[in-house]
Amino acid sequence: MGNSKSGNNALAALERERQALQLRKGGATFEAIAAHLGYHNHSGAYKAVRRAMRRTLQEPANELRRLELARLDDLLRGVWVAACQGNVAAVDRVLKIMARRAALLGLDAPQAFKDATDPRREAAAIAAEIGRPELVEQIHRDLLLRQVARQ
Repeated sequence: MGNSKSGNNALAALERERQALQLRKGGATFEAIAAHLGYHNHSGAYKAVRRAMRRTLQEPANELRRLELARLDDLLRGVWVAACQGNVAAVDRVLKIMARRAALLGLDAPQAFKDATDPRREAAAIAAEIGRPELVEQIHRDLLLRQVARQ
């Protein structure tokens, strides 16, 4: 299997970017990196360092997700039979693995929560704040109607 010239050039460019990043980590200026690695100027060295940093710092999320899922699958296989036979500790582990898997894949529906505020107390606070205590009942009704409309 032969190597194409463009493939070799791409590998050489990647290697030069890697070297530029190493030099920068070591404290070299962009001008020094450009001179050492043959970039036309400091701007070329700067761009090379930025490209290398992006490649280094942005591990592909899908690849990492696949790895984590494979690990969870392995763990699940290890406790599945015991869980199916009624081992309570194994059932607990299976449920935790399944919960982690669902979280990783975004399968869980958003959690709904009940508004725990007391509309009458909130109405009284609003009425007091605006200096109109006679409006407590009207504000209370409005708050209740808003709550119903949200449901």
